[in-house]
Amino acid sequence: MQLFELVSGTEISYLASCKRRLWLFQHGIQLEKFSDLVQQGRILEEYAYTRRKKKFQGLAIARIKIDYLDAQSKTVREIKRSPAFQSAHIWQLKFYLYVLSQYGFQQWTGILEYPRFHQTQIVTLIPEDIPILNKMMEEVIKTRNSKQCPPVVNKPFCKKCAYYEFCYADE
Repeated sequence: MQLFELVSGTEISYLASCKRRLWLFQHGIQLEKFSDLVQQGRILEEYAYTRRKKKFQGLAIARIKIDYLDAQSKTVREIKRSPAFQSAHIWQLKFYLYVLSQYGFQQWTGILEYPRFHQTQIVTLIPEDIPILNKMMEEVIKTRNSKQCPPVVNKPFCKKCAYYEFCYADE
């Protein structure tokens, strides 16, 4: 089994934003279903582009689930609620492009969409990203196997995280 087949896009995103969040998620503490912001994101994804579902298809391959795939233009589209975790979103999309390339889908482009902010961002996978992604995949596996939860990171975006109350319950 290839390394990329052991890792999900969510895990790459969580690693890029917060290793503690990744560890908690991997160890069965999945608080996203209780987060109003996450629910808003799901609703936004469901209703922001209603005609898109007829035009594009989703794809589940390895451990990833791509929202919208346009085979004609070789484009992967990912909808997000807010650019608060934009760097993590970019790495998640680069990971999707990498996984697709491993299955023979070469030279695809990603588009991150933030409908509430009327923003889009083109994301491409460049050769320099591959060693970074390999290290990220290794780190995801290492975090999954760790018995100890990483410490709180205390970053500005923590207040918008589904794990915020869990991480700061003692304060």
